[in-house]
Amino acid sequence: VAADPTAVTERGRSAGRALGDDPVSALQTLFEQATADIAAHGDDAPCATLAGVMRLADFLPSRIFELVVHTDDLRRALDLPGEATVGARVVALAFGAGLAGESERYAAALRGLTGRAPLPAGYSVV
Repeated sequence: VAADPTAVTERGRSAGRALGDDPVSALQTLFEQATADIAAHGDDAPCATLAGVMRLADFLPSRIFELVVHTDDLRRALDLPGEATVGARVVALAFGAGLAGESERYAAALRGLTGRAPLPAGYSVV
């Protein structure tokens, strides 16, 4: 269900609608609440996710990865300038490298990142 394109699309639309008439203020409020929640819990705090329960410290990098990737998608689609912070980019790349390292395709990722060979057509770690 989590990867079903129709379900993913509907979750995105629902999330957009939930932001209401002032999405910037709604996002600021969500950011402040998330920051407070993270500060109030230790790394080992359990998080309920679509993939099951996991430690907060293991879950957060996946959320940073998603935010960096999808914000970049939006920026490119809307032709807007800007980039994620260096810290967010490092976490996103490390998370992506971890995904590559869990598969037999890690060597292609390593060669592509270091300029030793182009990535194969259609290559993805997700």
